[in-house]
Amino acid sequence: MVLIVGVLAALAAPPITQIRQSARLQNGRHMVTSALALARATGPQWGRIAVLRIDTVLDAMWVVVDTGDVMSSDTIVARTFRFADDLGVELESNRTALCFNSRGIGTTGVECPATGGRILVTSGGRADTLELTSVGRVR
Repeated sequence: MVLIVGVLAALAAPPITQIRQSARLQNGRHMVTSALALARATGPQWGRIAVLRIDTVLDAMWVVVDTGDVMSSDTIVARTFRFADDLGVELESNRTALCFNSRGIGTTGVECPATGGRILVTSGGRADTLELTSVGRVR
């Protein structure tokens, strides 16, 4: 009886691992989409440029906006998304930042020399690529 349970468990292990990896990738995609949506909404909320920072070393993204005036800077962090810590996935990207103007549309600037980009979410040898349009939406 114990032998039968052991054999069944050994047969079920690979599909369970694949299901977990697929779920991690799907959750990673959703988290990237949430981060982009927050960045697009933060610009209009404050009437300023919002920057979505992408750190592939820390596997994290965060949204920042400078709410200060001409005389002083007052930068706030709207939210931090930790991919490795929260989901067990890693990030790769061809951008370190994406900027969104006060209307929530992708824009360029000193921190963001180009709009759009590519973000790769990986887990256990599997990967999913998200193509970002110039306005900051996932294609």
